[in-house]
Amino acid sequence: MTGQPTSNGSAPAGASGADKAWGFLKTFMRRVFVHFCAFIGAGVIVNVHNAALPPGTWTLFISSYLAIICLVPRPRNGVEDPDYSLPIASGVGQSIIALCCGMPFSIALFVGGLQTYLQRYICYRKNFGFEYAVLPFLLIAVLCWSEYFFDSSFNWWGLVTVPLVALAVQPVRRLFSKLRARKLKRGRLEQLLKRLDELGHSSVFKAELKTEVLALKDRAQTYLQLQSSKLNSEDENLKRIGNLGVELDALERSCHGLEVPQSFAFLQRQSGHGKLDLAFETAREKLVELNRHLDLELGKLKPEDQIQDEFTVYDNQARELLNYKASLPYEMGQKLEHIAQATADMLKLMREDERDRGPGESFLKRYLKATQGIVEEYIRLKTRGVESETLNEALKQAAVVLGRLEEAFVDECKFLLDNDTVNFKAELNALDTFMQMRGH
Repeated sequence: MTGQPTSNGSAPAGASGADKAWGFLKTFMRRVFVHFCAFIGAGVIVNVHNAALPPGTWTLFISSYLAIICLVPRPRNGVEDPDYSLPIASGVGQSIIALCCGMPFSIALFVGGLQTYLQRYICYRKNFGFEYAVLPFLLIAVLCWSEYFFDSSFNWWGLVTVPLVALAVQPVRRLFSKLRARKLKRGRLEQLLKRLDELGHSSVFKAELKTEVLALKDRAQTYLQLQSSKLNSEDENLKRIGNLGVELDALERSCHGLEVPQSFAFLQRQSGHGKLDLAFETAREKLVELNRHLDLELGKLKPEDQIQDEFTVYDNQARELLNYKASLPYEMGQKLEHIAQATADMLKLMREDERDRGPGESFLKRYLKATQGIVEEYIRLKTRGVESETLNEALKQAAVVLGRLEEAFVDECKFLLDNDTVNFKAELNALDTFMQMRGH
């Protein structure tokens, strides 16, 4: 989500003033070099063809110079952009066609430059800008060549092919634009998923916020896999995921004291832990809402298209536990947070190693639902508004049991991790024994 240097040498939108100035200078010097080469090339063409063509030295020089700078235009969105490469290709192709039709090299080069300019206008007609400045000089060059164009011995086929080539290029340009747009869209979505994964492990976010961010990343990844052939830039779910990702990125950057987008400048003006905690809680609420919405959207997909995961129910139960945290005392809320984090770690181990699935699922099936039941009953009794000695003892006992559950979840997670280590060491020992038996 942070700006990277663009392929045409200009600075990204979020770059500093010095970077923007350096990017502009590089682009300017590169363009000056192109004009210098065009000047030299036009001089060479004049020396070679001056005696053979009637229009005169200056007409030949100017038209050749214009043809070269049109054939090598400035890239607006990088050299990989079809709107940059296809006009050049069509101009070169037009010059070759004109040569095949019997035109002299200098005129064929000029016709190719006209084709490139025409294609650039078709691509950028709504934002052609300073490139209109070249048009008067091209028209003057055409008028200067008119005497030669109307010579009886002139082969008109070279000029007739200009509109034909221009029309033939359009479906190709549209095809390349669609393919590149799809590639760019896929690349941006992959960057978004990568950034969400980084935010899910951020050192400045609280555990409950990171849990929701990682849950969003998983749901977004599943949504992209299921809808890969149907995605478009107007997909509302992708817009919501992207907008929330930008907001989370700005929140993390503000915590590190870095520059944030102007629309999120209010985050930098927040001071004190209270306001920052409020920003974290607001972000978590938005994540919870979006995750629930994505669950509904994924549920609408065809059953045969859904990616099945037998552990999703436990993942959802762990996330639901965090929703109770605001209604609990601080100490119990922390215990609940540790239980949810241990559950997420266990599920990760269970998904990666089939040998962890049996013991891990048996534990979660028994204790995760029991934890939720204890928390719900605690909140229900606590909010009744009637106090008694028996009630206070029950609430204290619930806190003690929750603490023991916290220890049990952490120990079980450690057991699964140690189990993986033991299995790995056993495999190494078996391999080592086999190699010794073979004399290695």
